[in-house]
Amino acid sequence: MLTTVDFNDKERLPDSLLSDLVSHFSKHRYRNEDLKDPDIFGRAYEYLIREFADDAGKKGGEFYTPREVVRLIVKCVNPEPGHRVYDPCCGSGGMLIYSAEHIRKSGGDMTDISLYGQEKNLNTWAIGQMNVLLHELYDAKIEKGDTITEPKRVTKHDELEVFDRVIANPMWNQKEWNKDWVEDNEPYNRFPYGLPPSNRGDWAWIQLMIASLNETGKAGVVMDNGVLFRSRSEKKIRKPVLEDDLVEAVIALPENLFYNTSSPGCILILNKDKSEEREGKVQFIYAEDQTLRESDVQVFKELSNQNQLTDEGVEYLAETFRTGREEDHHSRLVDLEEIEENDWNLNVPRYVDTTEPEEPIDVSEKLRELDRLAEERQKTDEELEQYMKELEYR
Repeated sequence: MLTTVDFNDKERLPDSLLSDLVSHFSKHRYRNEDLKDPDIFGRAYEYLIREFADDAGKKGGEFYTPREVVRLIVKCVNPEPGHRVYDPCCGSGGMLIYSAEHIRKSGGDMTDISLYGQEKNLNTWAIGQMNVLLHELYDAKIEKGDTITEPKRVTKHDELEVFDRVIANPMWNQKEWNKDWVEDNEPYNRFPYGLPPSNRGDWAWIQLMIASLNETGKAGVVMDNGVLFRSRSEKKIRKPVLEDDLVEAVIALPENLFYNTSSPGCILILNKDKSEEREGKVQFIYAEDQTLRESDVQVFKELSNQNQLTDEGVEYLAETFRTGREEDHHSRLVDLEEIEENDWNLNVPRYVDTTEPEEPIDVSEKLRELDRLAEERQKTDEELEQYMKELEYR
C-alpha cells in the first residue's frame, strides 16, 4: 500500500466503487511490453516528478536530485550486471532507476541488477515505490524508516548488509541527525572515524555509506562543499578517511543546480578497491566553469531559474574521472602528501588552477598608444597657449 488510505473506509470507498475499479483494470491490462515505447509509463512519471519538483521550489530538493547529476554519479561508479546497489536515502528512487538503466545502455538487462533503498518520509517513499514499479523494477526493495536509527538492510544474523555500489544525495548540513541516539545506541559500528556536529550530519552519512560497501565497493555521494574544508570534528573525520585512501575523486559542481539551494555542491567518489595507479591519490575535477577552456566543452547551460548540466558535460566529466585525465584548469591527480601539506583540505581550487587567465598585453601597441596620447596632449597645450594669447592673459 503506497499511501495511508484506509481501503476499509466504506464512506470514502464503498464496495461498489472498489468493484468498478477492479473491473476497469481487469478489462484494460496496461502492460509496458504492449506499448510502442516499453518505458513510456516510467518516463512519463519521471517527467511528472521533475515538473512537480520544479513547481515545489526548495521543497522539491527534498525528494528530487536533478537527473543530470544522477547520471553523472552513476556513470562514475559504473554499476555492473550482478551488482547490488543501495541508496540509504533514496527519495523518489532516481539513483536506483538510473543504475538499472545504466546496465541496459551497456547492453545488459535492467533486471541484471539488485536495487535496495530506504526512505524516511512516507510520502516520498510512496513516490519512489511507484517510480520503480512503473519502470517494471518489481524486485527493487525500498524500505520505510530512518536509516540512521532504523537501518533495515540487516542480515538475519543482525549484521549490516554490504553492497557493490552505494549512491545517495543526503540532506545537506542536516540538523538533528540523531547524534545523541548514535552515541548511546549504534549497533553496527557505522561511524568508526568519529561523529560530526549534531547540527551537521554530512560526515555521518558519508561514513554510513562507507560502512555499507563490500570489500570492492564504490560509492558516489552529493554533498555541500563544506565537507571538503570544515575544521574541528569534521576535519578529524576527513583526515583518517583520506589516510585510509578511501577518497578517489572530488568533483566541484556548478552553482544553482539544485532545487533547494543555490550553493554549488560537490560529488565525492569513494572506493574501497582503488586501482594501482590511483592508490595514494585523489582526483580533483573542477566543473564550475560553464565552458572548459582547454577542450571547449560546455559543462552546463543557464535556464530561466537554475542551471543544468549538459549531456556533453555529463559525458566529459564522467570520462575525465574514469580515465584519470588531467587537464589544465579542469582536472588533476594529487598525491596524499600534497593534501596533507594542505592540512587535509579538499577544496578543489587548492589543487586545480581556477583563476581567469590575464589578457595578454601587446607592448608595441601600448607604446604606440602612448605616443598618440603624447601628440594629442602637445596639440592641446598649443591650442591652449594660443587661446591665452588671444585673451591677453599673459
